[in-house]
Amino acid sequence: MAKFDLDDITQREGSESLINSAALDAIRRSKLQAAASSYLITPLTFSQEDKSYHYVLAFNSMCQLFCEISPKLSQKEIDSIIKGQEEIQEMIDKNNIFKSRFDYSRVVGTILMQENWKQLRKKLWDFNLSIKRLVDARGFGSPDKADPRKAVLNM
Repeated sequence: MAKFDLDDITQREGSESLINSAALDAIRRSKLQAAASSYLITPLTFSQEDKSYHYVLAFNSMCQLFCEISPKLSQKEIDSIIKGQEEIQEMIDKNNIFKSRFDYSRVVGTILMQENWKQLRKKLWDFNLSIKRLVDARGFGSPDKADPRKAVLNM
């Protein structure tokens, strides 16, 4: 197998790329969307592996997806998403979703703070929907059936 020589590749001006990064970008965006959707199925579950709640992991996936598509967005769209991102991050940082119950100085359970969760869930929903709409509007999603020629598979 031939050795991959980065120096050789970077010195060839005017040559074509050896890979099509658009396909890799599409896979990465698809994985981020799938991760966010999967975590939002059970948002209040705590992941022992990641040491975080699913709603936080979903939010992180959405933020990364935003970073992936941001070069194609207008400044107004970027500012709107960043504002929503900052609001959600502040809610996560300052508003407890769970409150521990204590009995003789030891934790005996947790209580869901309904109002805090309701507000955060609404913001997460709106944020996710906004990013999905931008993904679709910029042509990163699946093509509409109105133009089946753009589809990878013709069903």
